[in-house]
Amino acid sequence: MRLTSTTGVGYIPVIATETTTLPNEAPTVEIPELKVTRWITEDGSELSPIEEGTLEVRDFEGYEFITTESEEYVTTHIYRKIVEEVPNEAPTVEIPELKVTRWITEDGLELSPIEEGTLEVREFEGYEFITTESDEFVTTHIYRKIVEEVPNEAPTVEIPELKVTRWITEDGSELSPIEEGTLEVREFEGYEFITTESDEFVTTHIYRKIVEEVPNEAPTVEIPELKVTRWITEDGSELSPIEEGTLEVRDFEGYEFITTESDEFVTTHIYRKIVEEVPNEAPTHEVPEATIQELPPLEEHGSVIVHYVDEQGNTIQTSNNLVQDELVNTIYRSQVTLDGISTNIITSSDPSGATYDANTVKPNQIQFDGKTYEFVQVQADSAAPTGTVPVGQTEVTFVYKYVPQVETKHETSQKTGNVVVKYVDKNGNEIQAPNQLITNGVISNIKTTITLVDGVETDRKNEEVGTGLIYDTKLVRNDEIDFNNQVYRFAEVKQGDMETGTVVEGTTVVTYIYDLAPNTIEVKERQVTGTVITRYIDETNGQKLAEDTNIITDGVVAIETSKITKDPKGNVLSISVDREPTGLTYDTTEDKSLKDGEIALLRVQPTQYLNTVTGEVLDVSVPAIPTETFIYTFTVLTEEAIAPHTSNNPDSLDAYRSLFQLANVRASELGFDNSVNSFEIQTSSDWSYYPYYRHEYTYSYTNYVGQMADLSLTSVPYEFTRVDVSETGLVEEGTTIITYYYRPTDATWTPKTISELGPETAIVATLVQDW
Repeated sequence: MRLTSTTGVGYIPVIATETTTLPNEAPTVEIPELKVTRWITEDGSELSPIEEGTLEVRDFEGYEFITTESEEYVTTHIYRKIVEEVPNEAPTVEIPELKVTRWITEDGLELSPIEEGTLEVREFEGYEFITTESDEFVTTHIYRKIVEEVPNEAPTVEIPELKVTRWITEDGSELSPIEEGTLEVREFEGYEFITTESDEFVTTHIYRKIVEEVPNEAPTVEIPELKVTRWITEDGSELSPIEEGTLEVRDFEGYEFITTESDEFVTTHIYRKIVEEVPNEAPTHEVPEATIQELPPLEEHGSVIVHYVDEQGNTIQTSNNLVQDELVNTIYRSQVTLDGISTNIITSSDPSGATYDANTVKPNQIQFDGKTYEFVQVQADSAAPTGTVPVGQTEVTFVYKYVPQVETKHETSQKTGNVVVKYVDKNGNEIQAPNQLITNGVISNIKTTITLVDGVETDRKNEEVGTGLIYDTKLVRNDEIDFNNQVYRFAEVKQGDMETGTVVEGTTVVTYIYDLAPNTIEVKERQVTGTVITRYIDETNGQKLAEDTNIITDGVVAIETSKITKDPKGNVLSISVDREPTGLTYDTTEDKSLKDGEIALLRVQPTQYLNTVTGEVLDVSVPAIPTETFIYTFTVLTEEAIAPHTSNNPDSLDAYRSLFQLANVRASELGFDNSVNSFEIQTSSDWSYYPYYRHEYTYSYTNYVGQMADLSLTSVPYEFTRVDVSETGLVEEGTTIITYYYRPTDATWTPKTISELGPETAIVATLVQDW
């Protein structure tokens, strides 16, 4: 910095690259509204750094999102650590209070990321700090960009008010170089601080040299030794008043210095008046005798009183007696006598160094009569607020101005609304307890700014932000309501009521009106069907003789109409049934004729027989009575010996035996079955060497009187006996089975007596033919 004198009185600092202007008022900076988002756990741990803006929920591994809580500036997403068990109740989450700090420019640009906590001002290259603004959650430090430009013309410099500080001793010696600014008291070795005196531009800290004294005893006052100097003519005339100290020769017009004479206390410089002639002899100088008499010292006292007044001069606080009757100076006097004549009294002062500082009792603010006053200045005719206590009374007057104390308070509140749903009949009678759909639902958040002046409210402003809370009563609208054993059905919404909408302050009532539900009649119609089946049965053993025939299958025999009366709850009160027959008929005669043809072809063993000899009708189960037995023996000649088992050879014995058996079967057909009681083959091997062999067979036959075993192979036809249901008629509901019954016809039998069966050598074929 180069100092250039412009007035001979002060200096203007000329700055090469910077123009400094001290603003009259602190700049008004509009701080951009800050909204931040946090992602924390239930215990307040941060899952992610705080970010500016109202941001969405994010996913974090091992954590599940619980809820979001918001206030004016902060949106907090809360997460719970995922565990294997489901808690019984949702946890109560205490959100730690968030305070953040921002460092921004006047136009709202962020100079550093937002950080949690209330942090200090920082330095940023190219920017200077202006001010700090704070609210409940955010501390904002504001900076201004430093503009460095080289002016094209000599800059217009506004000279800053110069304030300097001095550090001096009581006698004015500088203890430290003068420095710019209003600076604090400092310590200097061998000196103690006494007081501070200030005016508009200069602050002066005054110090006294420390004197080593022994305390506890009354101080010994050392009267300073008085030495004086005189300037006199040869004849003793004073050319100048006597002065304290041993001083130098001085020039006096018309006089020339001759000599100096000194004793212990007085130095006398003697002068001669200049004359034009030179004396023949050196003059004789008679020096007058001088004596000094010490006089009693005089003490001077002083007091300092501080007054506090408003700008109109009215006292606003009791005056303060800052210093009372303080010893401020001791005057030592010496009477000078020349040749016995008292000339003058030489005095010397010994100041006590007592100081005062009214600033120590100068409050920056004074509360008086419910008002606040702030210090403005020292009154124009007032003594300096600091300094050495002078003799007499010193009055310092501080002037204060009334400053209305404007306090701004912020309150938050909420508007709430209720939604109640009522259920009534046509007459307005309640048929179901009201549903409190929404109770104290928050419809808006209100931030109230209250201005207080001296504690008295003068202004109140509300900033209201709606939540957009809506309701929908259809969610709780019942289609039916049971009340007092009756059923009511929804009819309409009360005129003027809205089922959906935005919740408003107070209570919104939506009324649903219901009608008493009537009984209902349900009509059902069905076809009544019937089926007719014919069956053909052997009545002796229950066996079917032919396949069943469906004469009618699910034929509609009637139309049935049912009327069911129900109450609104669905309970059946009555049922009436009306049936209208269709007149559907059936006829099984044609089917019977067809089945008779089939049954006529059937043959069956008889169950009874007619004995033509005795005329008796007997069951075939009657035992037979043996009468007589006949034995028939015949011989069969073969050409060669053939093993009996070769029955396929016609000449073998087995072949003949087979023929006999066949003959016996055929005999059975004539009524003589089961007549063979024994059958023997008598073979002679004596002829084994002959080309033909003789084989003798014996056949035994027993005749049984009344035996019917021979009838078991006799077949007889069936005959119709009866039907259990009418063969024609109206078809009835369900299944009607018409059964036709048959039985075998009776057989006849005539017993026979056989006395002779022919020659012994007859072959079987002959035997058969004889039968």
